[in-house]
Amino acid sequence: MIFVGADGCRAGWFAVSLTETADWQVNVFRDVGSLWNVFSKASVILLDIPIGLREEGHTERLCDKEARRLLAPKRQFSVFPAPCRPATLCTTYRQASNINKLRTGRRLSLQTWSIIPKIRDVDDLLADNEAARSRI
Repeated sequence: MIFVGADGCRAGWFAVSLTETADWQVNVFRDVGSLWNVFSKASVILLDIPIGLREEGHTERLCDKEARRLLAPKRQFSVFPAPCRPATLCTTYRQASNINKLRTGRRLSLQTWSIIPKIRDVDDLLADNEAARSRI
């Protein structure tokens, strides 16, 4: 079995894979599709990115609330609200923030805006690939 954890970085995705025998490997992938192509047989792939975007709604996602609770008291602020899917399709911060406010009641932070391309990349992969949805 292989387990993978990945986080976005300037070059794409920084990934660490670990086998059940404790062998490990570090890779950098330019996009999440490249990561998936190498690790599609992994048991699980954990990505540090919002997954499961909503179209609209003012109620905060339960997974975000639970993550903040688990990380409290020192790291709860590292979990920021996920954007709505329509905001990820915008080309400017102002437009995305306005759409997110209209659909969810919250503006986007600049931190969220900076990772929108990666959020969109993962959202697209999961929308198009059922096998990826079962492992990521």
